[in-house]
Amino acid sequence: MRYVIAVLMLAIAALPAADEVVDEGPWDGAPRYQIVFPAEAGHRDVTTYGAKGDGVTDDTKALQAAISDNLGYHSRIIYFPAGTYVISKTLWGRLKDGSRMGGMKLFGQERDHTVLKLADKCDGFQDPAQPQPMIRFMSNPPHGDDKGNGNAGHFNSIVNMTIDTGSDNPGANGLAWLPSNTGALRDVTVRSGDGAGVMGIDLTMAWPGPGLGRNLAIEGFDYAFRMRHSEYGMTFHGLSLRKQRKLGIENNGNTLHIKDLYSRNNVQVISNFQGNHWKHAQVVLIDARLEGPGSKLPALENRGTMYLRNVQASGYAGVLKGSGNTITEALAGDTTQQVVPSPEGSLKLPVPPVPHVPYDPPKDWAIVRNASQAQAAIDAGKTTICFPYQETRFDKTVIIRNKVKRIIGMGSNLWSAGDHAVWRFEGTSAGVTVMEWMATGKVEMAAPKDCVLIARHQVGFRVTANKPECGPLIIEDICGGPWNFTAPMNVWAYQWNPECDPVDVVSKGARMWVLGWKTERPGIQFDCEGGALELLGGLVYPCKEVPADRPMFRFKDTSYSLFTRWASYRDNGVHKIKVDDHRGERSVQVMDIGRGLVNGYREQDRAELIEAMRGPASDAAPGKSKPSRPAKPKVTYAKPSEELLASFDQNLKDRTLDAVKRRRWPKIHLEAMRSEVLIMDLASDGNVQIRLGMGANANIHWDKLTANDRAELALAVQRPREQADNAMAAAYLFAIEDYRRGRE
Repeated sequence: MRYVIAVLMLAIAALPAADEVVDEGPWDGAPRYQIVFPAEAGHRDVTTYGAKGDGVTDDTKALQAAISDNLGYHSRIIYFPAGTYVISKTLWGRLKDGSRMGGMKLFGQERDHTVLKLADKCDGFQDPAQPQPMIRFMSNPPHGDDKGNGNAGHFNSIVNMTIDTGSDNPGANGLAWLPSNTGALRDVTVRSGDGAGVMGIDLTMAWPGPGLGRNLAIEGFDYAFRMRHSEYGMTFHGLSLRKQRKLGIENNGNTLHIKDLYSRNNVQVISNFQGNHWKHAQVVLIDARLEGPGSKLPALENRGTMYLRNVQASGYAGVLKGSGNTITEALAGDTTQQVVPSPEGSLKLPVPPVPHVPYDPPKDWAIVRNASQAQAAIDAGKTTICFPYQETRFDKTVIIRNKVKRIIGMGSNLWSAGDHAVWRFEGTSAGVTVMEWMATGKVEMAAPKDCVLIARHQVGFRVTANKPECGPLIIEDICGGPWNFTAPMNVWAYQWNPECDPVDVVSKGARMWVLGWKTERPGIQFDCEGGALELLGGLVYPCKEVPADRPMFRFKDTSYSLFTRWASYRDNGVHKIKVDDHRGERSVQVMDIGRGLVNGYREQDRAELIEAMRGPASDAAPGKSKPSRPAKPKVTYAKPSEELLASFDQNLKDRTLDAVKRRRWPKIHLEAMRSEVLIMDLASDGNVQIRLGMGANANIHWDKLTANDRAELALAVQRPREQADNAMAAAYLFAIEDYRRGRE
């Protein structure tokens, strides 16, 4: 049936251009792709546990068994082939014996067609005062409790899937998400089937983060997500919101960092307030487009601290109370601006888009189990190198070169058997190489300037040396350290979590832009000589006594902008000196940080840095990016033929009869009656019984229904998440040239 529907939709799209419109693709604008693992990759396919994914069978037991069998700090990837997997109870991050465990990693084949769906009108999901999630991620023991609180939910992630809370489930949340140090919702849609439900994502457990939301879309619910507590901060890059009913995002006392936010809502987008004892609610918002309904309220409510850059609001009473509809750069709330000495404003270093690297088909994967096999596969020209789920010690450094596009660990633990580097990146003909989903170790950077390395969703990854002006590094959701950049290079980071003592990052000339930073232990955060650091949003959490003479940041002839905060539960638990800045003969110490923007740069230095950070990853002018949804594929639609419409006729009759039998009589505006009517019955001879206003009954033959009548009826009986119904409704809407609703 899916194949037939796909062919029909392609037929609609391929018709000659007449009164055509252009569809811009998925509303969130993120790229779509498929993940298909080779059979020997070491993942676990849920269908081997009996899950059907047919949209009808209750797959709860099968999916819970798949999860419970594969949890752990180094857990296997749990894979969902395309399909709709219906559940009727919460899926828990628990082992077979019921004990809690983190490390849940759920991967789908294709985002829009791999759906985990809550059964409609499901018991246990009816009370909004006590909402329940479809999936509850947990923390590793002994940390945390059975309610989902904890700070050891390492690697808790979902990739390339849709989470659907169904219809008539007012007490449903999509996810109760608890990432710790690493964890991602990557290329994920969380939606409500009928708009109801409390939260798309529940981040109210103690203690959320750090984690990364990447290309995440949330549709419906009272709130897109709510976030509480003081630690440990969350980062979102590519966040799309629509149809929330009370508020988009609530941040109660935590640290939240967002880049590329698109919101289309009838409610405010973000409420940031200081609701707990730390009183340090902090939001960073960069490149945002906020579309409203013509509200008298501003788009953002702030009772904490905010750093805003390149934010546009339309249909609201400004971005913030008292502001205009565009903010180029601003500090808001309980803030100070500390300048050491520099002009006002941050460095505004260029930030290129992160390149998208599609997954290869299984035939192009090389399955390897040690360093020698990996090197041989690389040198043989394989484009994807896969380490199945395993523990491996490398007896030599593996050189990344030739044609490699992706090295994927499948949850593997890959470490050096000696003191040598595990990896040396010398650049590839692919131009961009991704390393992901593993625990690993030291990395040397020695690629040409036009070769990009993307390191994401790993622990242990750390750069120990780099060739001067080598190719750039993009960090996404990495926990590891210490880092040592030995020469100038470009680094962009989203959710970076070193936890080191005595120093997290040493830099000799590197130029670093960071969104979302979190550390533990009492180390110096960055010890930089030359180069630049722009750090926007983060949490410094020493958790041990800090030596009195150790600064939080140490700079020598370095340009920097800092907007971050700290937390401590002990005496002498934070650095007394926040910034120790030396430039030429001048020396300045900053003792306060956490409420403002701390700058130290000269304008002539900034101009040189901006030029140096332009390169293979981006041709965009710095500081001038427009907050908009990403570019989308264009698809042309036109009016369908009569033959194509006739092929949908029986489907429309079947859906109408089904609705009548369930006593959900379709309501349409019937052109012959010039009024709204209820369809009460449909006889086999085509006679349609209708009910008019005041309870009067009448009849009309099916053949007398106009094109507008049929379009209205197709919408009235449409199940929004069913492909067949969507194809049918689109065809009838295109027939009456209602291209806007047809695209939707």
